[in-house]
Amino acid sequence: MACLRTPSYFVRDYVRSLEKAAHMQGTRQWLVVGGARSGSRFHVDPVATSAWNLCLQGRKLWALYPPGAPPPGVRVHPPAEASASSIGFEAPPAAEWFDDVRPWLDAQSAPRYEVVQEAGELVFVPAGWWHCVLNLEETVAFTQNVITEGNIAASIGAFARAGDFDTVELLTRLRAEELGALGVG
Repeated sequence: MACLRTPSYFVRDYVRSLEKAAHMQGTRQWLVVGGARSGSRFHVDPVATSAWNLCLQGRKLWALYPPGAPPPGVRVHPPAEASASSIGFEAPPAAEWFDDVRPWLDAQSAPRYEVVQEAGELVFVPAGWWHCVLNLEETVAFTQNVITEGNIAASIGAFARAGDFDTVELLTRLRAEELGALGVG
């Protein structure tokens, strides 16, 4: 994996400073390998992180819904049932959603974006967006969660709701230091 480099858009990633944070252990980056029709069911990435996914081999079908628009077929639990740091929900497997739910959707249903990701292409998932992925063939991909200037305020809020005030303090300090180094603020 030494041959993979973080795309320049994501070099300023606050997650790198959070390796020891309770909510970030083991959730930074993955090499994902799957056969045809495998994939990941709808979810929202934790603590308001964004993510990027580079398809190294194969093809992936993505469905994305904006924040506040849970996908049809996904049952969202009332806030009292969900943990403070994530959304509580139940979602069908990706293949089941694409086979059984998607055909019934029409142009008037909740807004969604679909994209077929080819080998060599990168998909970016903004913080708070629902997404599921169906591998259309044998697939190898690399994915990483990131906290950048674009989502750091939301991430700080998510860590605060989770009661992880050490991480809130660390992120707030790191952001202030970076803004100071840039001559902002």
